[in-house]
Amino acid sequence: MSHPTNPSKKIPLPAGSILHVALVALRRVRNEGGSIQILVAKRLKQAKILPGAWEIPGGKIEEGEPPTIAAARELLEETGVDCTDPSCNWLHIGVIEPPAPLGRPTPRFHIYSVELPTGAVPRALESSSIAWVDLAMLHKIDWPATNDPVVKALTEALNLAS
Repeated sequence: MSHPTNPSKKIPLPAGSILHVALVALRRVRNEGGSIQILVAKRLKQAKILPGAWEIPGGKIEEGEPPTIAAARELLEETGVDCTDPSCNWLHIGVIEPPAPLGRPTPRFHIYSVELPTGAVPRALESSSIAWVDLAMLHKIDWPATNDPVVKALTEALNLAS
């Protein structure tokens, strides 16, 4: 795939194509009760796609970029949390390809989870707000439909890992 001559001009992907996306469920364990919490972010109201929707931090995997590198990059860009240190506890949750909304490319979600490093404080750098949600309550969030299988996979994998 060639890049446009003007890098600020984005060329839309044709319907039927695949859009590779790295998602990172940043997790922490609450001291009282030991429940797992996941960081969620609310998209900006002026976002071109799904404005104001809740999501797991992440974004497009660049051509030739390994999904693991994209996941760490996106987490840093969106929350300011650096999990590139080898001591970070990363889990590969899986790859999910939910049906695409009509006229949109099919998303292929490469899903990861990582523990919040000691002393790190996530910030809403590319979203309007962030929030910690108990893993057991993730299914109650009004997600875009393409995220339903992501939430299911995260919940199952992290429940097994705990």
